[in-house]
Amino acid sequence: MRVIRGTDFPDIRQGEFGNVPVRYLEQKHADRKRVQLDDILIETAGGTADRPTGRTARVTQRVIDELGSNITCASFARFLRIDRDQADPHFIFWLLQYHYTQGHLRQFHLQHTGVARFQFTTFADTFPLLLPSRDEQCRIASILGAYDELVEVNRRRISLLKEAGRRVFDQAIAAHANNEGKDTSVSELIERTLGGDWGNDTETPGEPCEVRAIRGTDFRRIEAGDFTTAPTRYISQRSFDRRVLRPFDLVVENSINAKSRNAGTPLFISAGIIDALGGAVVATSFCRQLRCESAEAALVLFHFMDRIHSNNEIQQFQVVAANGIANFQSEDFMRRASVPLSQDRIHAVGKSLAPFSATIFQQQIFNLIRQRDLLLPRLLSGRLSVASAERELEAVA
Repeated sequence: MRVIRGTDFPDIRQGEFGNVPVRYLEQKHADRKRVQLDDILIETAGGTADRPTGRTARVTQRVIDELGSNITCASFARFLRIDRDQADPHFIFWLLQYHYTQGHLRQFHLQHTGVARFQFTTFADTFPLLLPSRDEQCRIASILGAYDELVEVNRRRISLLKEAGRRVFDQAIAAHANNEGKDTSVSELIERTLGGDWGNDTETPGEPCEVRAIRGTDFRRIEAGDFTTAPTRYISQRSFDRRVLRPFDLVVENSINAKSRNAGTPLFISAGIIDALGGAVVATSFCRQLRCESAEAALVLFHFMDRIHSNNEIQQFQVVAANGIANFQSEDFMRRASVPLSQDRIHAVGKSLAPFSATIFQQQIFNLIRQRDLLLPRLLSGRLSVASAERELEAVA
């Protein structure tokens, strides 16, 4: 069976299913634990200080289409099957999402010295869910689902742009090979490189600067317009002055479990990403910041790193430790790697890649998600009528 873990919840909402593992269960357990369309999954163990347990995901038709009909949730989660005579499952999912993001479920997050747990029985017995009429539930769920569909449209546009940019870069490399030009050393493109900072989870006299910290696990979500997972941290003023990211910086994932993917994944930092993350952003200590000598050089370097990461050539610049952790060797990369473009073509190729930036769609996704998440509390409180919400949706569709 495909087993959905709490860590998979954000990915499956974004249409990413590749990391959902396969596990084998006895038939009697598989029959009892198999989830169905519109079941709601709730994370009951795990979590962190800034991401408590209680997250939810919904089994949509796309989840079933992608993962098959033999799906269950991991042992650190459970599924809820809503009585359709009592409530609309789509609405209940959005209602639980709202209570989670507002922090209302944190009271059921119990953190001991070991794994944090969500006190589901206490939650189910004591936490009231205030439901509007069944008709209003369906209309509200339809509106919020439509926002999700708009988000998905923009994510598909991002994927198309990324593929188009890759083709343009491949064509530039092919033309360079035909002309037998001289390659450009990566070191010629980079102005400076610096490790990241994890800082502290609370403000201290020595670490007063609040930042959003980008981890390697956040890369795909940020590229897809989801800026919610990058945690808030506090770092020293000196570290802030040195490490705060600027537009056209690259962040490179330094360390990763070698079984999951290669080290060296790049993330291109745009002004839109920085703005969506609140303006003050750093890379974490398991990442490295690369600052190029120009915006064009940064675009070329990003596409070069993305290319060699995709075709596994980047493996020559990583070392896998005995514990299975792959570490990207940035100094070796700068010393030995060369971009297959001549120096005099870097600027022109970089300019040709600029139109394929996904920034506008990332920002649209950010705005759609923000608008969607503001709707439910307004609707539940009566500050916004369902009819008005439907009109707002028509305006952005």
